[in-house]
Amino acid sequence: MTVEASKSQSNAFRRKSLHAIATRQALVSLGIRRPRVLVGLSIKDEFSIMFDMTFSTDEAANYLGIRVSTLYDWLAQSDAGTFVIRGQNVAIEYFQGGARGQGRIRIKQSELNRLTELMKVRPTPRPTRRSPRPKRVTCHITAKLGRPDE
Repeated sequence: MTVEASKSQSNAFRRKSLHAIATRQALVSLGIRRPRVLVGLSIKDEFSIMFDMTFSTDEAANYLGIRVSTLYDWLAQSDAGTFVIRGQNVAIEYFQGGARGQGRIRIKQSELNRLTELMKVRPTPRPTRRSPRPKRVTCHITAKLGRPDE
């Protein structure tokens, strides 16, 4: 392995580690406790587990900043194919246990991240308007208009 390749790999790991730390801090700020599974792990291990982690509907709704009833409404709309976020049709992937799908709902961390990215507002700059041109004023014309010889 060359020095450049190892630098790029270490930079990629550093970016992932910073993202994992930011995600961990975001979860803590939302009031979501770190699962016992992640306690005592290195950032690299925590990062790999974190994106395979699933959340209950309470935790997912808390993460998205919505009520649990709203999340259930979104899931129902997604199943019907009518769920739209910012003009885009969205299908939410989730797990539902039980013999006939009547069990608890679990949603992956990566799916929650995708939904938050879809909800993110990206402002577009307004097009610059040119100032209006002054109108040609023909006020105070008292002579008859037209050719003088007529």
